Amino acid sequence: MRSASEGGLRLALFVLPGIGLLALALGLSPWADGVPVVGLLLGVLVVVGGWCLLGWGMMRLPYPCWAVPRWARETVARRFEKEGWLR
Repeated sequence: MRSASEGGLRLALFVLPGIGLLALALGLSPWADGVPVVGLLLGVLVVVGGWCLLGWGMMRLPYPCWAVPRWARETVARRFEKEGWLR
């Protein structure tokens, strides 16, 4: 939260967790053939991780208020002119 730019915020909140979810999916992939639930979990992890990494992280699409932790919303709203979050 101490980052001076919104890019640093996006890195901390979306890019790094997205990479983590994709790495977890890669680690679970050997068990996807034997257990159908793991295959479903892999699909969810890849979609959510990919969206965090590419959509909100690298393509800089607008992210919703609920994607930022509650304790950080006020700081983010004031720093990056997101007045709608302060209602």
